[in-house]
Amino acid sequence: MTAIMLLHGLPGRGEQWRGVADALAPHRVLAPTFDGFGDDWADRNFPSSAHHARQIIEIAALEDPEGLVCVAWSFSCHPLLLALSEGLKCRQAILFDPSSDTYLQPPDRELFQQDAIAAFGPLFAEMGEADDRRLAQLSFAATGSRRTWDDLEEIQREPFIGSAAALRRAFAGDASPETLTEEMLARVTAPVVVASGNKSRQMFRLAASRLSSLIPGTRFISVKDADHLWPVSSPESFASFIKREIGGARI
Repeated sequence: MTAIMLLHGLPGRGEQWRGVADALAPHRVLAPTFDGFGDDWADRNFPSSAHHARQIIEIAALEDPEGLVCVAWSFSCHPLLLALSEGLKCRQAILFDPSSDTYLQPPDRELFQQDAIAAFGPLFAEMGEADDRRLAQLSFAATGSRRTWDDLEEIQREPFIGSAAALRRAFAGDASPETLTEEMLARVTAPVVVASGNKSRQMFRLAASRLSSLIPGTRFISVKDADHLWPVSSPESFASFIKREIGGARI
């Protein structure tokens, strides 16, 4: 049976994947929470991408690589890519809407950064005063839409509210991701699928399309009618996408 590792965003925790995990049955799902996203990290600096990459490698080491599929969304795409460039073995890696610009060339990086400033400006403006609930809500508005937040049940909001402090520490500490060079990405040997929503913000679409051209043999998929928050707003649809890509359910 395939084991599927679901890697969360920022803010986020492993519990955010409950709906996706249920829809992925009978596959076995691993949904770890990264260090730095829990209360036990409150007095420490936000971990580096390399730290999170080591977490992924350690979890993957307990699995059969021939049966392991790694799925990353947004923030977690970067540490997964670092892990893959360092030799992580898995059956397949699926990345949705990567959120880093470190591998972009100057013209695309400028466009990425302009869109990021426009997206996160309201969040930065309230960072010092917003409570965790408001900060999580602002993160949804920045990357997708306020409506997605409003449509969630309270239990679905909890992983994002509970990890909003991680978002605050990451931005306050300038936790910039390590640079991923073209040479590093060329070392990735696992089959990779990079997807982006056709309604996602420009920054995510730029990062995804460029990344797909840098990793040998990578397939790029533009998901119709999906935005950055698709894994949260439509967990069953996101799970169906994963199943199709790993050759599970055909719909």
